[in-house]
Amino acid sequence: MKRTNKRVMAFLLSLLMVFGICFSAGIPDVKAAENNIRFTVNADKDTLHRGDTVNITVSMSGNVNARSLVYHLKYDAEKLEYVSHTPGQPISDAGMFGKVVHKADLSEVWATAMMEPVGNGNIMTITFKVKENAKGNVGISAAQIQVIEGLTELPYEQENHAENLNVEIAVTKITLDQSEINLKKGETAKLTAAVEPADAAAAVAWKSSNESAVTVDQKGNVTAVGAGEAVITAEASGISASCKVNVAVPLDSISIKSEKDTVKRNETAQLSVVYVPADTTDDKTITWSSSGEFAVVDGNGLVTAVKEGTETITAKAGGKTASCQIKVVENHLTEELAKTVRFEKIKEAVLKGQTINLMDYLNLSDIITENDITDDMKLVWETKDKDVVKVDSKTGEAKGLKEGKAKITVEITATGSDKENPVSASAEVEVEVKEIPLGSIAFDKIIKEMQVGSIETLKVICNPADTTDDITVEWSSSDTSVLSVENGVVKALKAGKATITAKVGDKTANCEITVKDNETSKNPADTGNGKTETKTEKNTVKNAVKTGDTANVALYLILLAGAAAVILVSQRKRSRR
Repeated sequence: MKRTNKRVMAFLLSLLMVFGICFSAGIPDVKAAENNIRFTVNADKDTLHRGDTVNITVSMSGNVNARSLVYHLKYDAEKLEYVSHTPGQPISDAGMFGKVVHKADLSEVWATAMMEPVGNGNIMTITFKVKENAKGNVGISAAQIQVIEGLTELPYEQENHAENLNVEIAVTKITLDQSEINLKKGETAKLTAAVEPADAAAAVAWKSSNESAVTVDQKGNVTAVGAGEAVITAEASGISASCKVNVAVPLDSISIKSEKDTVKRNETAQLSVVYVPADTTDDKTITWSSSGEFAVVDGNGLVTAVKEGTETITAKAGGKTASCQIKVVENHLTEELAKTVRFEKIKEAVLKGQTINLMDYLNLSDIITENDITDDMKLVWETKDKDVVKVDSKTGEAKGLKEGKAKITVEITATGSDKENPVSASAEVEVEVKEIPLGSIAFDKIIKEMQVGSIETLKVICNPADTTDDITVEWSSSDTSVLSVENGVVKALKAGKATITAKVGDKTANCEITVKDNETSKNPADTGNGKTETKTEKNTVKNAVKTGDTANVALYLILLAGAAAVILVSQRKRSRR
């Protein structure tokens, strides 16, 4: 069978050559227009993946009068599987000898046209499928190209846009050799990414979610740059894998910072801890301690000076220890300073009932401030004129009780931390108390009349207004059934007369008030001409017909009917005329 096919093919080729010779001999060799023939190979995809289909198109342009064409497109059969082909219009129209065939044993597709003009345009389109083991370049090229005019082979150019068509192997999975890394600041680590399938050529891109803590280069080298955590991601062809990196910053040392190094007894100083490095991730909980002999420190680092001397304060945090020295000083009230303690003169009299603080007139506070006195001060206040002035023995607050003068003394004892050798001081001041007696009282307004149910408020005016007498007001009514009063609020209860009285001390003020009924409730009421009429809430309609006057109504109706009859008779007589 194979021999028969070969014989048939040989016979056809021989016949084709005879026809070509006869055709060329019978047609004069006329110089044709210049050909600028160009073949262009295009692919409908720029990049291929396993399992893809791709269409390769071969087209021709610039042909003027070529009559024969041979074009063999070659491909790599190990990477591409031939699916189908479609002849282009120039081949379909190229007479009985134009055809496109696939040569599987040669990994080629042939487009041939003999002894007929070949037109410009698409020669053929071949569809391939990318094999599952394909990778790299798929080998699209021209195995043979021949363009003939008569017996002359014409020159041509080719532009192959598919010759660099490559198969990219898609990444289906990516894994990292570590899922979590713990580093210290300044340390580095290496992450390795593995892609599947192993022969995938996709590049791996690296990135960090927190570059202030961890950085990564494009080779997977990880560097811890600061405290915190970051997620390192490796990505290829849209597939990614990640690794968590925790960065710890160990505590190297601590030190204590104090707002002041010298503290007066009973004063305070705030301490704080400085961490090195500042961004340490170690436990920063501080434990404070001291001997407590010269100063004590609380859990927040607040130091309170106890007595003169130097105290060592210790702080512990994150396994590190630091200490500092706090110097406590004392300044005592000396005998010389004690002699300068005095009152300034109280120039104005204290009014009866008024309160003043005698510490405001004593210069002890100024002496303590100016000399940085740290002693504990105990003050005891006393007066023998207790009926004139009442004085608080601890605070020095004095209150005037009655007109007169009173001498008040203060005894001062200053004691240091050792409680030994206290220093004493004393001072005396005279306080004058003045009374302003109440001269009279009056109401703030005069009320003559009130209606039943109404309410008024009276206020008492004292003369003089700055009286020091007790100005508590006692209210009363001469007739509580007519007027009631409470704290100056007067209520009219029924018609009549009553007197409201206000009493302050031995001073009084009176107000006689007449209470009247409401006008809408009076019945009957005097009209002023000796007659009475009943008043109601509704207006009375004047000249209204009373329901009992039926005789007058009937007479009115009769007269009205008669008048109508007369008018009717008169109208008929006129119409007859």
